[in-house]
Amino acid sequence: MKRVLSILIFFIFSLGLKAQKADTSNYLIGIIQGNDTIYHKQIEQINVYPNRKFDNKRQQRRYSRLVAKVKKVYPLAVEARELLKEYEPKYYALDNKHDRRKLMKNLEKELFSKHKEENSL
Repeated sequence: MKRVLSILIFFIFSLGLKAQKADTSNYLIGIIQGNDTIYHKQIEQINVYPNRKFDNKRQQRRYSRLVAKVKKVYPLAVEARELLKEYEPKYYALDNKHDRRKLMKNLEKELFSKHKEENSL
């Protein structure tokens, strides 16, 4: 009887628990270009405030971490965009999948080694 009661209590308490926030983003119709499909997804908007007052320290800490991450990643994204413009014609000029993979692997190694040196300084 105790076992049945403990199982029942466990299920009652576990019904109200959620591990993660539900995904409220919306998928839009994708664009098909050749063999590629580009999906567009609306993500949660993040407002940037230069001198914002926060309600508590947790909000301020989360906002500060987000700003630091964006400042670190944005220059890399700009560089990746430029490299994509440069290497895209070379990539599509190759007919063999093996050669395409080799080109991308070499580019990836080059980028990682470059930014590994920057982070170690």
